[in-house]
Amino acid sequence: LSALYLALLRCSAIYLSKASYKQVAMVSEEIEALVVCLHTAVSFLLSFYALQRLGWFWAVMQEGFRVQGRAADLGMLAGTRPRVTEEDWQSLYLFYRHLMVAFFLAFRD
Repeated sequence: LSALYLALLRCSAIYLSKASYKQVAMVSEEIEALVVCLHTAVSFLLSFYALQRLGWFWAVMQEGFRVQGRAADLGMLAGTRPRVTEEDWQSLYLFYRHLMVAFFLAFRD
């Protein structure tokens, strides 16, 4: 787009009168000032957007830490269950597997 604009300016210098070309130059300077102002505003807004995204990321991480803590609590509570028979060991192993699957799927999204 800028190459097209520069080609238009070159052609207008050939075919326009001096007064008309001064008006085109003035408009170009105003557009340049507007673009500089917009660059500042856009970079300012992008910094706030990046901060918002980082805040969202840390909120997700905080929830993940909370889920991890609760999973560890459940695992510790299940570990206090007496393990006398092979069936007790198998039920605790299945519980642990299901707990880890739930923990893994909590972080999938």
